[in-house]
Amino acid sequence: MRKSFLFMVPVYCALLPNLYSRSVGSYQPATVIQVREYALPSTYIEDTGIGAPQLPDVYKYDIAIQLACDVYTGRYQSDKQELPPILAQRRTMEVRVGKRFLHVRVDHSHDIEMHIVRH
Repeated sequence: MRKSFLFMVPVYCALLPNLYSRSVGSYQPATVIQVREYALPSTYIEDTGIGAPQLPDVYKYDIAIQLACDVYTGRYQSDKQELPPILAQRRTMEVRVGKRFLHVRVDHSHDIEMHIVRH
């Protein structure tokens, strides 16, 4: 029993970094399954516009991406109203998952980074 345990520990330690780097650090094929526009909750209290600051035009979208059996929702933020074509619904792409961010590969030199809001 002890010999098999001593054999299993080095094998496990050798395979664990490889499995972890394959799932977390590398790009994997994924599919966009839902796109929703995100609206900030209103903080407007009065009926008059006096004293209400004008918010900058920032467009936010929640993008649900299926990666194998997991679904991640990332928040895409832009000053343009239209989404990049890579983030269209039912579109396949390559995605790398970080601790707090999804990195969507647009081409070999450019990524789109989205904050993970749900997993």
